[in-house]
Amino acid sequence: RNMYLEKAAEHLIEAKNGIKTEMNTAVTHLAKYSKWPILHRKSTINTLTSHIADDLQFSTKICGITMQVYEYLGQPQNAKIEMEQYQAFMIDFLSNEIGDSGYTAIELLHDNYRYNKENVDCWYNFSIELKPKLSDIKQLESQENYIVTLEDPEDERE
Repeated sequence: RNMYLEKAAEHLIEAKNGIKTEMNTAVTHLAKYSKWPILHRKSTINTLTSHIADDLQFSTKICGITMQVYEYLGQPQNAKIEMEQYQAFMIDFLSNEIGDSGYTAIELLHDNYRYNKENVDCWYNFSIELKPKLSDIKQLESQENYIVTLEDPEDERE
């Protein structure tokens, strides 16, 4: 079982790296296209914002699953590294300006996202709520934490 989990961790890391690369490319294109929106189709900008939103969800899920795999394998140091990398990635996403646009990735997403009545300013609110949470993670590291998982007792395969 551990061999399969090790392989799973490797594939999850590959997926994470691919998603980050794709997301960085999409954000760079969004910065370029939103600088002169009249020269680009709105559908192209909408597609980019949709891809960025999807990639954010996937990267979060992959980080969580990878951490669980490492915890199960008895490698909490690797789980911690995954969390630190995710935290750094999100801080960059919220804080670093993209090229010479003068905007961060979250600001570009906020300015170009197709909103409706239910999700008005969701990206702005997301950034406001997430920034303090990312700093709270550092405080959690100094405390004792427990991870609870459930296993099927019928599944005793090795």
